[in-house]
Amino acid sequence: MLLAEQYRVVERTYTTTSMNGATSTRTTYDTYADDIYIISATPDGKSWVRKIPKAQHSNDDTGSELSFNSIFAKDNLYLFYTDNKKNLDLEKNESPKTHQQGRGGYLACVSFDEHGTMKKHLLGEIDEFETNFFIRRFVEGDDDNILYTARKRKKNTLISIGIQ
Repeated sequence: MLLAEQYRVVERTYTTTSMNGATSTRTTYDTYADDIYIISATPDGKSWVRKIPKAQHSNDDTGSELSFNSIFAKDNLYLFYTDNKKNLDLEKNESPKTHQQGRGGYLACVSFDEHGTMKKHLLGEIDEFETNFFIRRFVEGDDDNILYTARKRKKNTLISIGIQ
């Protein structure tokens, strides 16, 4: 199985000259984490390809709240990412609305069985987690779950997302 994501960082450098002839240079960054592609092939020649429409944007060079995380559990693949609320029920050829880093959104889970059947689920509003939220910091747990630990405002938080 191959998982891939369209991910790019756009760097722009600006040089300005003031009235007194002094110059200054400024660099800005935009990070984009877009569609996810999944390719599955078995030794007996069965295969499938799926695209998960996704659009994420950040105004920095790391996009720490962007991208996705995955786990295999109970013969299924689960992908987790932050998404725009308007993308839960996209039409087949509709472009996804952009999720802007730092502006809420929801935690999405997309699951696939061995035949490539896809289901998308809304797991909750990001702001309800009451912590800094970085999807790439989730790690696989021991009991078909992914775990995340964080500290915000002198408060420790453990988030466990179970797979059923």
